[in-house]
Amino acid sequence: MPCLFRACQKGDLAVVVQHVSLNFPGPKVANNAASALYIACCEGHTDIVRILMDSQQFDPNQKNYRGYSPLYAAYRKHHMDIFQMLLVDPRTDVNTIWVEEEENRVYDFSDEVVMLLLQHKSFDINRPFWMEQKIRYRLFYERKTRSKKTTFLQHAIENRALTMFTIIMKHPLLNPNICVFCEKPIIIAAHEEKANNIGMFRALVRHPKTRPNALNKDGKTLFHQIVLTNHWRQIYEMLSHCPQIKLNIPDSTGKTLLDFCDEKWLNIINQQTISKFFMNLYDNVVKELGTKIQSTRKKLELSRQFSNMTCREQMADWSKSTKKKMFHYLMYIAKRLFHTFMVVQEDPVYWDKKIEDAFQEIRSNWKVGQMLYTFKIVRIAQLPHEMFKEIVKWF
Repeated sequence: MPCLFRACQKGDLAVVVQHVSLNFPGPKVANNAASALYIACCEGHTDIVRILMDSQQFDPNQKNYRGYSPLYAAYRKHHMDIFQMLLVDPRTDVNTIWVEEEENRVYDFSDEVVMLLLQHKSFDINRPFWMEQKIRYRLFYERKTRSKKTTFLQHAIENRALTMFTIIMKHPLLNPNICVFCEKPIIIAAHEEKANNIGMFRALVRHPKTRPNALNKDGKTLFHQIVLTNHWRQIYEMLSHCPQIKLNIPDSTGKTLLDFCDEKWLNIINQQTISKFFMNLYDNVVKELGTKIQSTRKKLELSRQFSNMTCREQMADWSKSTKKKMFHYLMYIAKRLFHTFMVVQEDPVYWDKKIEDAFQEIRSNWKVGQMLYTFKIVRIAQLPHEMFKEIVKWF
């Protein structure tokens, strides 16, 4: 009788049927520990795989000497019909797709493979693994892909795959606190949320297993990292939906969140306010003044001097200055600059008024410090958590 393993390799269906019907008592694995089912999966013979699986004589979880299972072979060779057939069988352990013997094995999961794996409740969804990912922004001489250690949740967030993210969030074994390279999924979602309001951050905050007080590898809590993203809407989202947050937990330097607001927040707010002030100046003053100037040389000179002033003042240390003193000085040098480019017929009062209006349009981000102190007062006074939401509405 011809060899079963050779028949599975060449696709000889008649020989395979003959072996299966006789319940062949010979060895079920080859010398390299590969079963006949594994060989058929590698070669992509769908009919032979179906016959072997229906016979119940072959273990679908049997691995070869390198740790490759039939499920991994079907995925690696891109035989999706066989891959789905193995996943449907109740005897198949979906976690055999991982190669335990090779920790640095790089996987190239397609979205179709990931969606099929996520349908199984027993799948180890929290396992960090190396994955081949496309580089979003690269130079022409750089590689199109790179290997990166990630999780399925992190992969879905970085690629903004909403369908995949929704399925992952419903998985019973999901742990959203898994940290890969000191960067939790919720922090990645916070950065993505700034550019694309897609709701992933809100879903992670409201997940019942999210632990905002858990310390990271660098000694910071999850909420510490959210505050450092400098986005008050996300901070409000966490404070309003996570009443268990503790503000008195120190980081690796011994500073709490309230200490951070007292000592470091002022300089950050000043820098942001200065940037916003110069943006308003450019939109409301420089553009209009440029239309009044006839000389091209003067227009270029105005743009150059305004850029120099912007760079110089934004890099200055304003940490010891009050806001009133800082903006009085900024408005003074702005008025002095624009007055040198005004024509005789123009009214200086008109331009001074526009410069002051640019300052009035600024909405500085003081809400973060106000929210943290309000949250602390509500906790100390043992008021209902809904009271915090009502107070913040007045900010």
